[in-house]
Amino acid sequence: MNKDLWTHTQTAAQYGTNGPLGSPRSWLRRSLDVASLDDTTFQPGSLTTGEISIAGVWYKTENGYGLPITGMHRELFRWFDIPAPSSIASSRTTKNLHRAIGVAAAVPLSEVLHWIAVYKEHGAAFTWWNTPINAAIRAVDPTVGRRERRKLDHAAVYKLLDAGKTRVEISKILEFPAENIDYVIRKWRAGLPLGENFKKPKIDAAALLSDYANGYKARELAVVYNTSESYVYKLIGESKKWQDLNQQ
Repeated sequence: MNKDLWTHTQTAAQYGTNGPLGSPRSWLRRSLDVASLDDTTFQPGSLTTGEISIAGVWYKTENGYGLPITGMHRELFRWFDIPAPSSIASSRTTKNLHRAIGVAAAVPLSEVLHWIAVYKEHGAAFTWWNTPINAAIRAVDPTVGRRERRKLDHAAVYKLLDAGKTRVEISKILEFPAENIDYVIRKWRAGLPLGENFKKPKIDAAALLSDYANGYKARELAVVYNTSESYVYKLIGESKKWQDLNQQ
């Protein structure tokens, strides 16, 4: 039962958080309907992303969901339409979906195994756990009334890049959206010192698209042209739209 993976309670098969079940820590962002929690203010005592440490998913049956009564006040619920357990790895399927409910909660690390066992006893089809952290807490100071905004530690990003960590790994470690880290990655790739601002290079779009047509992948092009993968995909998308218009 590895952390940050979904475990099927009957077969012990494990699945990543990039499938239909998603990441319990991303459920909070979805519930607030925001692209990023970076600028979100949490009131003292409210559930925050890094504190979420356990989760379970229950399929609806004739008798309902069978959720346990935990007595915890910091729980997050999410309703799903997802494939059957045997097809949960087929993340792109939109057929034969079943109603389900997910529950995520904040418990101390010492209680994780206990609550995972409770979820299993009450019929959870999948369980998940992760180490609770407080790095993502951003609350309003009631004495000042001013928002505390978490800032990305550029030095920490540089250190993790030097250690060989990927963009996605850094995002998980620092609890920051990957898109917010792209700028620092470009600085690191350009060999710029921490305190120096990155000047956006002029990119030969024609050459980039030619390389893409010759089989280079977006992540490879991002490195070669010292830009972000999102910009590479943007150029590719604009090029395809232009081709489609000329073919009409």
